Amino acid sequence: MTKRSITSDEIKKLAALSKLSIANDEMDKYSEQLSDIVDYVSQLENVDASDVEPLLNVLNQTNDSKPDEPQPSIIQNFALKNTPKISGKFFQVPEVIKKNG
Repeated sequence: MTKRSITSDEIKKLAALSKLSIANDEMDKYSEQLSDIVDYVSQLENVDASDVEPLLNVLNQTNDSKPDEPQPSIIQNFALKNTPKISGKFFQVPEVIKKNG
């Protein structure tokens, strides 16, 4: 098994994706530690699990869901009664995605 080496560039990319700041003098330490972790986990590739049944639920429970049948819905005026802002016949919420232009 060959040792997988995590590069400084990969550490920088992981740090950026994780929104972490890592000092340059720590790069070697993190590179070595992450390489060790990846090597350790890669040992699972050598495990023979052909006789192991897939585990669907650790509690051995089944999902007893109700059938999906239409139910009467709430009256629109009643639904809008307690909302702080209404726009016509709809809830008015703060803008989340700004429009260009």
